[in-house]
Amino acid sequence: MMVEESEAAEHVKLIFDMYAKPETSFGDIARYFVEHDITFDGREPKRLTISYILRNPVYVQADLEVYLVFNLHKLHIVGRQLWIGLANQKEGPSGKTKQHNGSL
Repeated sequence: MMVEESEAAEHVKLIFDMYAKPETSFGDIARYFVEHDITFDGREPKRLTISYILRNPVYVQADLEVYLVFNLHKLHIVGRQLWIGLANQKEGPSGKTKQHNGSL
């Protein structure tokens, strides 16, 4: 289970708010955070960090638009039990079926 850390959550929200402005780049956001002494796990954010946060599905609030984007990219949303069942059907290099517990 994920637990929201209020300060980190505010930083992530700020990243999304800033990136919503078309003229704002990953570099602009990273520079803003450095200039304001905002770090992630004690490290200055880089453009790659900002990109990862913006692409991480953990931060997506699911709605019809998100579903349509996933569908457009042929990505399927499945429940945990189905994920475990599908993962257990796949064979490993030895030809034996791997057993998965559902963790990613």
